[in-house]
Amino acid sequence: MSIRSAGIVVWTAVATGALLVSAASGVALASVREGLPAVPPGGSTALAGLPRIDCPPVLTAEQCAQLQAAVPGDIPAGLPTTMPTEMPTAMPSGLPSGMPTDLPSGMPSGMPSGMPSGSSGSLPDLSKMTAAQIQALMAQATPAQMAAYTPQAMAQLSGNQLAALAPTAMAGMTGEQLAALAPNAISKMTGAQIAALTPNAFSYLSADQVFALAPTAIAKMDADQLASVSPLGISKLSGDQLAALSPSAITKMSGDQLAELSPAAIGKLSGAQLSSLAPQAFEKMDEAQLSRIKPLVMAKMSGDQMQELDALALKGLTADQISRLGTGAVSALSADQLAAMKAKTVAALKAGQIPSLDPATLTGLLPAQLAALPPGTLAAVTPEQFGQLTPAAVTKLQADQMAKLMPTTINGVNPLQMVKLPPATVAAMKPAQVSAMQPPTIAAMTPPQIKYIPPKSIAAITPPQMAGMQPATIAKMSVSQIKALTGTTARNVTPAQMDALNRAQYAALMARR
Repeated sequence: MSIRSAGIVVWTAVATGALLVSAASGVALASVREGLPAVPPGGSTALAGLPRIDCPPVLTAEQCAQLQAAVPGDIPAGLPTTMPTEMPTAMPSGLPSGMPTDLPSGMPSGMPSGMPSGSSGSLPDLSKMTAAQIQALMAQATPAQMAAYTPQAMAQLSGNQLAALAPTAMAGMTGEQLAALAPNAISKMTGAQIAALTPNAFSYLSADQVFALAPTAIAKMDADQLASVSPLGISKLSGDQLAALSPSAITKMSGDQLAELSPAAIGKLSGAQLSSLAPQAFEKMDEAQLSRIKPLVMAKMSGDQMQELDALALKGLTADQISRLGTGAVSALSADQLAAMKAKTVAALKAGQIPSLDPATLTGLLPAQLAALPPGTLAAVTPEQFGQLTPAAVTKLQADQMAKLMPTTINGVNPLQMVKLPPATVAAMKPAQVSAMQPPTIAAMTPPQIKYIPPKSIAAITPPQMAGMQPATIAKMSVSQIKALTGTTARNVTPAQMDALNRAQYAALMARR
């Protein structure tokens, strides 16, 4: 550091503790106390608790004040910051005994190291400073000053040293600098430091570095920062770290990022976090991940999010999870998604959820899934929904399920479904259900099926229904069934149908006419 004022030149060698003052009237040598740390960039006051430099008695009060203000701290305003360009031609006369009498042979090549901001000296070596010294050094450092350090220099920082860096300075940390930090050093980063980093810097984080971050630090990440972390970098995110993220921070997570999370980490998602995830974030979630979402958290899933789930992922949906789904999510299920579910999962659907299913979705219901539905749940199926069931699915319709179906639902049974109903299931049909069937549907009833319908239910057959039945089917009716027909229905039996009856059946029919 060079200080020139009123013809006085002051050279301060902070690192060695030597101060040489030359003047026309004389020169004095004073010592600087050892242990003085590097001057903080931009500093304006002495570091707390550190000794001040002694003022030589030859200096005036004004000069002493200037020197005191300059060490440590900024060079006082108005003082030069460069070395003199010319050497003195001779040593001053009257030097004290013991002082050198020869001038240096050349000018110094540059300013001493550790100079304050604005000097041409080199940056202080952070790795050789204590946390307290770094904290004092960086208290007023600018982002630009932080960015001036090389990644190699940052790689030498310990955790405590890194934690001492001011957040305002951390704003200037580059991605290369962040990537150079050791995971054990990153583990000491604070939330304020994390919040100060640019999103671009986060794109350089490795998986080990992300894993090393404390949950309390990760809690301060914002959406842009998290979105910048690479999918590989996020792959080791733990459950506690994920749980620490605010709902607003995960709004921009991508499908590639979410796909890299472990099932255990996914299991730590809260309802608020899940509902904050963008629908496209779910597009690559697999069955193992889906299966770990807490049932109460699943209640927050929206229809848009459900639509993005791959059908194969729905294999992982559990009974507890599906029972918690809201009607919005249930209504968004596709036929492929429904078909991918386990039968025991479908069986956990509640009656209140069933009407929310899109009728087209029911085309994906498999025979085993239909058979697994409790009768009370299946009773909530609408006519439009039942009409979409495949003939293969209705082959597994059970008698107790049939008995619970509403007559209005039976009205939705179509001819292709009718012919596939097991005879034992048809036997469970109640009078109100029989009378609710469309004539074309009851006309599709097979001979084995008609045999199982109880007489009291046969009594509910209407004239239009009877008129459409096949002669071969009526031929399989028992005398008791024919006797149960109402007179109006019996009178609507066609000649072709009567021709198919045997004598006993014919006699019973005529008795009803």
